[in-house]
Amino acid sequence: METIEKVFNLLTETPEYVSGQQIANKLNISRTAVWKAVSSLKQRGFLIEGKTRMGYRYLPSMKLNEDEIRRYLDPALDLTFETYEQIESTNDFCKKLALDSKTSKPHIVLSEHQTGGHGRYGRSFFSPKGSGIYLSILLKINNDPIDPGLLTISSSLAVVKALEKLFRINCQLKWVNDIIVDNRKVAGILVEGVTDLQSGAMDHVIIGLGMNYMTDPEIFPDDIRNRAGSLRKYAHRSDVSRNKLIAVFLNEFFKIYPNYRTGAFMNEYRKRSNIIGKQVSVLVSDRVVSEAVKTIDDKGRLVLTDGTILVSGEVTKIREKGYDLHN
Repeated sequence: METIEKVFNLLTETPEYVSGQQIANKLNISRTAVWKAVSSLKQRGFLIEGKTRMGYRYLPSMKLNEDEIRRYLDPALDLTFETYEQIESTNDFCKKLALDSKTSKPHIVLSEHQTGGHGRYGRSFFSPKGSGIYLSILLKINNDPIDPGLLTISSSLAVVKALEKLFRINCQLKWVNDIIVDNRKVAGILVEGVTDLQSGAMDHVIIGLGMNYMTDPEIFPDDIRNRAGSLRKYAHRSDVSRNKLIAVFLNEFFKIYPNYRTGAFMNEYRKRSNIIGKQVSVLVSDRVVSEAVKTIDDKGRLVLTDGTILVSGEVTKIREKGYDLHN
C-alpha cells in the first residue's frame, strides 16, 4: 500500500484532527512524507483541512469524485469512470461512446450538471448544478437479448435498496421506473439500447439514473413542483455524500444485474409498489386504460383486474380505492 493511501485511510477513519507527528508515528514514516501525501490528496480533489497545533482532518467532498466513490465501491467491481462538470445528457454521451467503445468493462459517466437531461418519452429532466445525481452505466452486451422492462425495474429496485440502506427510509416504486419518497418522485431510471450500425444488432445498453439528492425543492420549475421531491433533508440528517450514495447504488445494481432476466427480485419490487390494489389510469401509446391493478407479474408486466396485461405504459393517475386483494 502506497504512503498516500495509508495517510488517506488513516484520515478517513479518524473524525477528529490528527497531527502530522501522530500520523508519522502510526505509519512509521517521516513528517515530510506526511506533508507530501496530504498535498497530493489535496491536488486530487480531496478536502483535507489543516490547522496549526491541531493537525489534519478529512472532510468528505460533496463534489463528484472517482476516488471518493471507490472508497465505498465493492473492490471486486471492475468499472471505469468519467466525470464532468457539465454535459448535455449522460445517456446521450454514452450513446456516442458506444459507437467507438473498445472496452468490455462497465463504464460509468457522471456529471455535476446536465443541460439536456431527459427521461422517458423525451421529457426533460431538471438537472441543476452540484445537487443531483446524473449518472449513466454503459454496458457491452455482446448481442445478448435484453429485457428492457425487467432491467428498468431491477435498476429502480437497486436505487431503493441503496436509499433504504443509507437512510432507513420508506421508499415506494411506481411502475415502471419512478422512485417515490414522501409521496413525491425523487428519482427515475431510463434504459436505452445502442445498435451496432454494421451488424444491426444491439451491442450496448445504457442505464441512466436521475436523482434529486441535495436539490432545493424551492427551485423546482412550476410544471413539476407539485409532484417532484428531493432527498435533501435526509442527506443533511445523515451526512451521506453523493459519492457514497453512487457507490452503494452501483454495488446494489451489480448484485442484481447478472441474473436480472430471471425476475427473481420481483417479490421485493412488489412489496414496494405503490399501485398494487389501487385504481389507476395508464397511458399506453395514444389511449388511456383505467382499471384496478391486480399485481405486477414476474416478467415486470402490469396485470389489471379485468385480465389486461400491459408490457409498457405510464401510470398517470392513482386512486386509493381499487381492488380488494383478499378476494
